[in-house]
Amino acid sequence: AGPLPLDEVTAAYADAAVARYSASPARRIVPATAVGASGLAQLLPATPYTSWAAAVLKPLTPDHRHLLTVWLRTGSIPCTATALGISAGTVRARLREAGRLLRTDLADAGVRAHLLLALRAPAAGPDAPVRAGRVSLRVLPYGILDTEAARTWAAGLLDGLDAHLRIALACWLRHHAKTAPAAAELHVHRTTLTLWLAQAAEQLGGLHLDDATTRAELHLALEATAPDHGDDPGQLPRRGGRTYRQP
Repeated sequence: AGPLPLDEVTAAYADAAVARYSASPARRIVPATAVGASGLAQLLPATPYTSWAAAVLKPLTPDHRHLLTVWLRTGSIPCTATALGISAGTVRARLREAGRLLRTDLADAGVRAHLLLALRAPAAGPDAPVRAGRVSLRVLPYGILDTEAARTWAAGLLDGLDAHLRIALACWLRHHAKTAPAAAELHVHRTTLTLWLAQAAEQLGGLHLDDATTRAELHLALEATAPDHGDDPGQLPRRGGRTYRQP
């Protein structure tokens, strides 16, 4: 992969071990440039982005931040435990503590994507303003994603993605990449959704949707370019029962 921050080397090493273990002739290891929220972070305005991130992360200790970074990077409690050299139970307990300190639900897909964005933010300067009051991780404040640079980045990432694949991908991401509940909400068969996700990955330039950081980036891109109906599964074109047809 491409260059990465020093504090993510341990997580990257764990990722490489997982990739090597699961590699096969049909699933080869190939060089890849990390997409992740780090690329987007460079495009966002210093204010209010850095002040929001500083306010969000203020309740956390450096150890909490490192744990969250590794967990969001790997997308797995067992991989996080291996990378940090602690038990999976300890990881779960510390995640619960971090969620309590942040006063949010870390099981929410949007919260995870926003938290990764906060953790990737540049350090705020000593004279930078800090947002007062409670800061929510569920909704990004105005001026962060709703900028021309962010929308251009998002449109470029999602360029060429068919409308039905966009709705399916957004629904799947909201369900933390779990096919069964996403297929149930979309009212399609799991095999159909699996096929659509493969088509979406192909249309997105071969992105690996099993990568947690890639999924967080896609969630942010979908959020930045969300239509009025918000990628509602009810907008999926249909013809009779569960049969899908292209618009």
